[in-house]
Amino acid sequence: MVPLLKILGDAVRVAVADENDNIVAAVQILTRQGLWYAPRGPILDYTNTELLNFFLTNLKNSARKRC
Repeated sequence: MVPLLKILGDAVRVAVADENDNIVAAVQILTRQGLWYAPRGPILDYTNTELLNFFLTNLKNSARKRC
């Protein structure tokens, strides 16, 4: 799995692609004064605990680096 990050002004888009370049998880985050808000939450298969842990861990690490 490969985490992808794209920054668009006050919005951050994060996605995870598998080995075939299929997006398997995604979230759009709005940022304002150091706060991160995901209006609809991450989109992914919540029953896949390996993907869920990978996605949230990398998202948390990205947030810490940007704040």
